[in-house]
This record gives sequence, structure tokens and C-alpha cells, in this order.
Amino acid sequence: MNKIESFQIDHRFLQPQVRLAGKKTYKGIVVTKFDIRLRKPNTKPVPTGIMHTLEHLLATFLRSDPKVDKMLIDISPMGCRTGFYMSMFGDREVRDIIPLLRKSFAAIIAYSGEIPGATEKECGHYKDHNLEGAREEAMAYIQYLK
Repeated sequence: MNKIESFQIDHRFLQPQVRLAGKKTYKGIVVTKFDIRLRKPNTKPVPTGIMHTLEHLLATFLRSDPKVDKMLIDISPMGCRTGFYMSMFGDREVRDIIPLLRKSFAAIIAYSGEIPGATEKECGHYKDHNLEGAREEAMAYIQYLK
């Protein structure tokens, strides 16, 4: 069985950052995957309600930009709750997505409305959200988006 890219990284040395996690080409289409690491692994994971709210807000803010929406395949939380994976069409580099993430995290910090998609009809665990915690997490992380 092949060991996937993420399991080949020594997590003892990862820090909050944005890291190029890989590129794949299929039938001439390049897909780039990024590791958006909010916290140092194996220390203190992001609580689920905060992670869930960040997921909803990041997806909403990124997809609200028509140009980004065409490039974005997915942004998904890591099971370890230390960050997100973001996959995009195209041959991209970290410097290409930093402005998108900075804008999205700034929007999270400023956000005070209803959490998008957080109703029983729209979400599989709609009661597990924490907007204030998500705003605090975004504030703590935005410094790494330089």
C-alpha cells in the first residue's frame, strides 16, 4: 500500500503556515492542493464547533468571488482539526493563494451575521458552530498569511 503525501511529512515539525501539498495532472488538467495549517499538530486541535464554522465561512467567502469559484475545487477540514486542505484547478503556488486567504480570513474576523448554511435543512450537524471562536481563530491565524 502506498503512503500518501501527508503521512510522509514529519508532523512534529509542522507549524501554522500555508504549504504546497502537491500537484497532479490528469488528461492535461493540473490540480494543486494546499495545506492550510492553522495550528501545530499534536498540540491543541481546533474545537469542532470552531472548525465547522470556519469551514462554512471559508467556503462561502471563497466561492463568493466568481473568479475564485471557477478555480476552487474544495476546501475541507483535516480530520486532526489542525487545518484545511484546499484543492484548485491550475498550476498554482502558495503566493497565488495568500491574497485569497488573507481576504477570506479578514472577512471572517469582521463577520457578525448568521452562519451560512447552518440550518437543520442545510447542514448535517447544524448545532455545532461557534462564530466567536471562528473569529478568534481567524485573528490568530491571519498573521501567518504574509
